[in-house]
Amino acid sequence: TLWPANNGIFLTDGARWLRLRTPGPLAERDAALLALFAYSRQDFPAKDWPRDVLATSLAIQDDSIFESSAHYFAYIVAFDEGNLAAAEGHILRSREMMETLSPTFALPLVLESAFVLAWRGEDLDEARRLRSSLGEKPLGVDEASLRRLDAVIALRESDIDAAKRLLDQVNLGPNVAPKCLARSNVRPCRT
Repeated sequence: TLWPANNGIFLTDGARWLRLRTPGPLAERDAALLALFAYSRQDFPAKDWPRDVLATSLAIQDDSIFESSAHYFAYIVAFDEGNLAAAEGHILRSREMMETLSPTFALPLVLESAFVLAWRGEDLDEARRLRSSLGEKPLGVDEASLRRLDAVIALRESDIDAAKRLLDQVNLGPNVAPKCLARSNVRPCRT
């Protein structure tokens, strides 16, 4: 994919490389998104990610896969900070652009949207519908995140035992479970 081309909603690696080498806001956003992706793969809490990098990723509003990704990262940061209203705004904005995403990229947005709805307890039916649309083993969604969503739905249904069982299924244990419920994890929750 080194050939620089635009194949619809995606850019090849070659096209992104050229864009990164051309000064301007698109290159700055691409660089910021690459940095945010790198932060998300490290043991570096989202609430500590550099705000200027996050702001740069959000600077261009063009309804693209790149803007959707920026809002997804902003969702993770806001949720990690405990700012559920901002998190919800970012995940909903990211979902508005789901048509620009491949199903693999859209599934985490569906999962996190269902999680926010269940966590807030305002539309549990929609959270259940979204969860059902994911199936049991959606591509690109880890089991720990699915169980985290299932556990929140169980908690909203006042089934604390089921929530504990769901979190135990992924070997999280009682001391890790509250952290997994309290923040959005890009990677599976770990001890």
